[in-house]
Amino acid sequence: MSRHNFKRYRWFIPVLLLLTGLVFQVVTYVDKGAHQQITRKVSQSQTKLQTTQKKVDQTLADKQPHVSQATDKLNDLFTKDWTLASQEAFDGRAEAMNHLVTESVRKDSLDFKRDTDRLMTQTGMKLVFDHMVFLPEKADSQVVSGKALVYVKSNYPDKPEAMTRFIYQVSYSPKENLITLLDRQGSFELNSDSTGL
Repeated sequence: MSRHNFKRYRWFIPVLLLLTGLVFQVVTYVDKGAHQQITRKVSQSQTKLQTTQKKVDQTLADKQPHVSQATDKLNDLFTKDWTLASQEAFDGRAEAMNHLVTESVRKDSLDFKRDTDRLMTQTGMKLVFDHMVFLPEKADSQVVSGKALVYVKSNYPDKPEAMTRFIYQVSYSPKENLITLLDRQGSFELNSDSTGL
């Protein structure tokens, strides 16, 4: 482009910069608006999900009170079982759970065995019970039994948080108000972003 042509179209450069800036602002505004709309929709979906879960829990409590009692008892047990901030907490967990289970569970369940390896002291690990999903297979006034999927967050020093799912075969006696079977069948480490499970 000759000098003469450049001078002739020099006015075009500020206009081009202005137009570029306007386009950028419009795109940013549209993107921000879309993000806010998505955030609102996610929030609304979470609220609906929580409301639905409360209704399901209430229906369950009304129609199957024994399943509701078993679920409450299992949540209490797994909170004590898997919320462990130190070796002392690990060593004391059996005593904390004793009143929730029968003698046979205390004798046979892995969760009541002593930690002779001092695992938490060696690793510096901390565990937090996240949530449980109870899948009842049988429920009547004598026994409630099924599978419990227990999700536990683990924290090691200088490592990202991880989630592990433990699978238990469990049973509960409504008459005794005690857990009568606590058989840990396996565990699976999940990705650290598996929060939706």
